Amino acid sequence: MRLLVLGGCGAQGTFATKELVTFDEFSEVIVGDYNIEKAKKLASELKSDKVDVRKIDVREENELVKLMKEFDIVVNCVGPFYMYGFKVLKAAVKAGRDYVDICDDFDATIKMLELDEEAKDAGMTAVIGMGASPGITNVLSVYYASMLDRVDEIRHYWVVDSSHDPEGQAVMYHAAHGLTGRVPQYIDGKLVYVPAGSGFEKVRLLSGEAEVVYYGHPEPVTLPKYIEGVGTVVNKGGFLPSSDFKIFRLLSRLGLFSTKGVGGISPRKLTVYILTRLTAHSELKEGTRTAMRIEVRGTEKGEETFMLLTSGGIWGLLLDFQQLSLP
Repeated sequence: MRLLVLGGCGAQGTFATKELVTFDEFSEVIVGDYNIEKAKKLASELKSDKVDVRKIDVREENELVKLMKEFDIVVNCVGPFYMYGFKVLKAAVKAGRDYVDICDDFDATIKMLELDEEAKDAGMTAVIGMGASPGITNVLSVYYASMLDRVDEIRHYWVVDSSHDPEGQAVMYHAAHGLTGRVPQYIDGKLVYVPAGSGFEKVRLLSGEAEVVYYGHPEPVTLPKYIEGVGTVVNKGGFLPSSDFKIFRLLSRLGLFSTKGVGGISPRKLTVYILTRLTAHSELKEGTRTAMRIEVRGTEKGEETFMLLTSGGIWGLLLDFQQLSLP
């Protein structure tokens, strides 16, 4: 199969490209990116005959559809997804090509799900939100929920170690977007919108204690569609070190992540530009405290049950799972 990885040399896409190259199922892995020099550099580093690059601007729909038709599968790592997710998926539907992405924005997810019937009519399959959160969180939540007779609550907590993990501009845009305005949470059987940055908690992960708040992520939108009867699905996130997270939340409260601007320059655009350059890292470092925590509560054979999964390292490098029957 021929595979096209859009944004395949970005901060997140690089991980996908490096992994996908190792699969024998793919005879070609093409990095499609606007930054052709960066794409060529990655291809050179991979030292694989089946890797090549193509320059593409995903904002040019006709050119994008034309390129997609040359491949069997499209993997989309172009962020931020609230800007580009729907556009790229719409192009994949027009091209009739199977599609996977790592969409992590709730509003993009809602809009992309509206393409379900069009995707079916095109005879293609699209799987969205297959990163860490969402992605790993969804798969594990459904798996643990399947062990229970009734699922009452699913709670997701995550932290990203900004001092160690590589961050591109798209990641920073997503971080600002998820901490702006009102974000969805599924509480007591209803999808409600709460102020981003509210619901402060301190949670324990394998990497230690961390501060988290309500963040704009897709899990509260998607999981209730597929886990019957679940009453609550919440998603809270944060950054390490906590001092950075406090500054980030302050910038949000001051309105510096607003998209309302003049002459095409918004406070968010300017703030992200500055933050990206202050926090840029060229490679992943050892000792990262990036981690997640999944809690699933419900009933199994008449007993109240609590399942807890915590991870440390790079989204599952270390795992600890506990299942407890509650009194």
